[in-house]
Amino acid sequence: MMRKQFRVEMKKLHNLLLKMDMTIKNNIDAMIKAISEFNFKLAQKVIDEDDVVDKLEIEIEEFCIDILVRQQPVAGDLREVTAVLKMVTDLERISDYSASVCEHFIKIKGFNDEECFNKIIALCKNAKNMFVGMVESYLEQDTSKIIEVKDADSISDKIYKDLKKQLILNSDSININVLINLILIGRALERMADHITNVCEYINFKISGSFN
Repeated sequence: MMRKQFRVEMKKLHNLLLKMDMTIKNNIDAMIKAISEFNFKLAQKVIDEDDVVDKLEIEIEEFCIDILVRQQPVAGDLREVTAVLKMVTDLERISDYSASVCEHFIKIKGFNDEECFNKIIALCKNAKNMFVGMVESYLEQDTSKIIEVKDADSISDKIYKDLKKQLILNSDSININVLINLILIGRALERMADHITNVCEYINFKISGSFN
């Protein structure tokens, strides 16, 4: 009976995690659209939606702790709950970085250098592709997708490096406040990719019991 109840609760936990994933993906999509279309109203909406993710993080954490206390899972079951508990921390940070990108984007209103924004959009799209791959790896329990996502992290590192180089070379012609916010946008997107990679490591732990 307890085992059956545990599976029911794990199904609920799975659905809550997917709800958090989809909320974040929608925010990432909105972030890309806002930057691509210079839509500052939409950027503000992304910032506001971060509160929804924060609430989901708390709900999931509390539910995980409740399962651990009442069900006292062991072996693979314990690994599954603890993996989710770890994942939501990084998922919340991914949402934070989406909001942070939009906050800095609003502060550079009026700046529209095409080459610079092409790199920022490339960073955004790479992060989105990584996030989608991460969710697919979780749903399909597919470690090969995890490897693909982790490999894509190096793409974000390279684009961010190129963006910084470009900004430094053109620093004399860019307002200092705009320059700082552009660098912070790039940094936030690069860190978003890092946290997506972290989630993949916990998914791998959930599947195989290993972080490698």
